[in-house]
Amino acid sequence: MSSIPALSQADSAWFELISTRLATVPDLEFQLEIDNLSIRLTGEVTESWKVSLDGGLLEDAGSRALLDNRRFAEAALLLHDPSGNVPRTVDRVRIKVVGHDPHTTRARLLDAAAWMPVRVARRRLAGVADPVIEAAAPPRPLARWQRALLPLARIRNLVARVWRERLEEVWSIGIIEGDAATLVQGGTPAPVRWLPERPNGYLADPFGVEADGRAWIFAEAYDHADRKGFLVAGEVETLAAGGSATTVLECPHHLSYPQVFRHDGQWWMLPEATASGRVTLYRTDSLPDGWSEHGAILPDFAGADPTLFHDRDHSRWWLFATSHAEQDETSLHLFHASGPEGPWHPHAGNPVKTDIGSARPAGPLFHVDGALIRPAQDCSERYGGAVVFNRVLALTPEVFVEETIARLDPDPDGPYPHGLHSLTPFGDGLLIDGKREFHSWRRLAFGVRQLLPGTNRS
Repeated sequence: MSSIPALSQADSAWFELISTRLATVPDLEFQLEIDNLSIRLTGEVTESWKVSLDGGLLEDAGSRALLDNRRFAEAALLLHDPSGNVPRTVDRVRIKVVGHDPHTTRARLLDAAAWMPVRVARRRLAGVADPVIEAAAPPRPLARWQRALLPLARIRNLVARVWRERLEEVWSIGIIEGDAATLVQGGTPAPVRWLPERPNGYLADPFGVEADGRAWIFAEAYDHADRKGFLVAGEVETLAAGGSATTVLECPHHLSYPQVFRHDGQWWMLPEATASGRVTLYRTDSLPDGWSEHGAILPDFAGADPTLFHDRDHSRWWLFATSHAEQDETSLHLFHASGPEGPWHPHAGNPVKTDIGSARPAGPLFHVDGALIRPAQDCSERYGGAVVFNRVLALTPEVFVEETIARLDPDPDGPYPHGLHSLTPFGDGLLIDGKREFHSWRRLAFGVRQLLPGTNRS
């Protein structure tokens, strides 16, 4: 049950949204307090939380990020300490801003912030400990003169956004002779052996497979002329020697992120295909080609970088993906099933995480010293800026909790200093990809067309 105070018209919709979402948690009693953006649990679990918003006030939510020309805006849920100690951050969200549109930015941030109390309430009722979360920056309310500068900031941000479209990307696949444990534990990675670049395009999103004594790399291939990804495969030493990869799957829409795995005597592949509006599973009898569509396992969900994990201890399969409809880089959704063919069921807490810095998958999950590690992309400064390692603390159909424990940044002095967005254990080593950016007038023209109304890009 809940108690909702009398609210101003400007605030009522948001507080009603929080109340509606909290009401979905069974056996939860709570109160919302408008005067200080507080939520108080009043039933079996008693706690008081306060929402801290980027920009300070509800009406300014996200505006500070626009003034600072940041790529993200954030909000935090702070646990009130009755003894007077500094409040502790128990949840945090970071969304991608639309630098020239404060209304969309505010709506995105408030919607994401309204999920925080639900996540923590589910965690409390399940008896799951809080993850370690980096404290959010203290809110800095806008002064009157700063609000007056917002129209100029919007113009500046729009110009900067258009100008960034001039940057063409080249990704390349790298091989590290070392295990993931070194990176997760904060060690220095071994030198990277970069594969030769694909002419007039790139290779990215590598997944490795060993079969019949042969080591294959599956990857996205992208040609700058066509601007559409398709899937290729090649043996490691062939690619390392400059040989060409073989096309194994091409569709009318963009394809990337080909996770290949073995199950029930067959090879399966789950690629990303957000433009199709669904998540589709493929299978073949022999590698590397001959793939046929098995079916859409999530027919109404456009999942970015869909990643499967088989929890053998509990005979359950998990699918992690960020939602294309809710910003590709930001909102993590979970699904579970008894097998990869489904049927798949959405997690009770979807979206289970909202963070442009650690939500979007960056490769398959793996174990290090008994801990389950989920690599993810840090897109807070730029798309595919770095890989972070999240330690999974709870993974059930009702509760998902993880905490970021390490990161891998691109080498600023290396050939690909501008990004790193996938990491896959492979044999005794690792596969990664790195990004280099360069100026291209053709890319600028293409990017400007993509930003025009009706293209659904921000």
